[in-house]
Amino acid sequence: MRLSLPKLAAIGLLLLLNSPSYAGLREDGAACDARDPHPELTIPACTRLIAVNPRGRDLSITYYNRALAWHNKGDLEKAKADYDQSIAINPSFAPSYGQRAKVFLQNQDYDRALSDFDQAIRLKPAGPFSAGWFNNRAELFVATGDYDRALADYGRSIELDPSSWYAYVNRALVYDFRGKDRLAALHCQDAIKVAPRAGGPYYCRAVVEISAPATSTMRRGISNARSPSRTGNPSSIRCAA
Repeated sequence: MRLSLPKLAAIGLLLLLNSPSYAGLREDGAACDARDPHPELTIPACTRLIAVNPRGRDLSITYYNRALAWHNKGDLEKAKADYDQSIAINPSFAPSYGQRAKVFLQNQDYDRALSDFDQAIRLKPAGPFSAGWFNNRAELFVATGDYDRALADYGRSIELDPSSWYAYVNRALVYDFRGKDRLAALHCQDAIKVAPRAGGPYYCRAVVEISAPATSTMRRGISNARSPSRTGNPSSIRCAA
């Protein structure tokens, strides 16, 4: 019995999908794109995909995913190289700028970090990662002593993602550092409401209570210890984007 052309095409497609080479690409794609990646699996999988460059796959995302894996391993040099490649292939891919900015921030290269955060936010001012970029850019402003801009960026991060406690805590610590204890306490309380089981918001409240003036701490029923000298930069809890 002769097979019709549609049946022959279907059989051919089935054979292709089950061939070792296609199955391998499919497995590599799953490992490279995993939401909770393991660098030991992600890096070789993405590397094989980059070498093959299968049709229909966005190579900028493949480099980005491998960069994230290097970043998670702490290899900032290789992470930056892959973020560079991702941006070279697709200069409009905002996440690569946002993540490369974090590499620069970790290396205390504040000028280049600010440039990349600005570009990421310019490309995606309200995207799924934008709250984290505002939070991380605020961290940069804290590191450089620009507390007004830090407070503004933490505020924008909260607007974009009210369910994340990181920005509440970070903003509270800046307010506390600047002597605005009531605003700091309110933000710590907001963080506790958002994440009652997380440790960070309670740490935030403890820091604010310890550093508050004696009269305020007495009203809270703690001790009458006076505020320590406010020197240096406020503490910050990083928010991974």
